[in-house]
Amino acid sequence: MRGPLRTLAAVLAAVLLPLALAGQTPTLSGVVLDASTGDPIPGAVVQVWPAGTAATDLDGAFRLALPAYEPGLDCRAQVSAAGYRIALVVWPAGEDLQLPKRIVLQPLAVEIGQAATVEAEREAALGGAALGRT
Repeated sequence: MRGPLRTLAAVLAAVLLPLALAGQTPTLSGVVLDASTGDPIPGAVVQVWPAGTAATDLDGAFRLALPAYEPGLDCRAQVSAAGYRIALVVWPAGEDLQLPKRIVLQPLAVEIGQAATVEAEREAALGGAALGRT
């Protein structure tokens, strides 16, 4: 009797295990950091095609479910934040998507000491007529 039971167990495992695993939705997670300071970047936007978009929390962390992910394909994301260069990130096919990824953004260079001159003219209107200086 052990032979048929083992066969039945093997068949059930072969059928049910892939069904159970197919129900799991992969989730990307990670942290976005400033390259110069190592500090987390809150509010950074992580956009994964075609899954959607997530924003980082106060600790620079994000999580994004990938319900349409097809195993065997690269997963690509664009990461952006105000004051930083945009980063393109790739999770290569076969890489464990569940492992958190550390993404480092480069700050944009800001030149200090350059002055900008703004010129403007001002008119006051009263009942549709322009007033001049007296």
